[in-house]
Amino acid sequence: MGEVIADSPWLATVIAVDDGHCVIPAGSQSGIQAGDRLAVLDGSQTLTGLGEQRYIVPGPKIGELHILQVTPLQSSGAVESGDLPPVGSIVVPGS
Repeated sequence: MGEVIADSPWLATVIAVDDGHCVIPAGSQSGIQAGDRLAVLDGSQTLTGLGEQRYIVPGPKIGELHILQVTPLQSSGAVESGDLPPVGSIVVPGS
């Protein structure tokens, strides 16, 4: 999965799960379009750096998200594969 992250122009996290749909804070301004399929990575691991800064460590792929609705700054979609991911899961383009 490291290749997907390295080649990705951006990444986002799931900020809400509502009625079986995931909401992410990236939309048409980031190039997302309805119909896109995004990879969902585990975002539960953290790393503590200097000055107690915390970083999310992208984990393995846990599913795919099919984007259904897009606004300039936000998108929502349904799970294409895998279980409904928890808030904080990482979302990247490509699957």
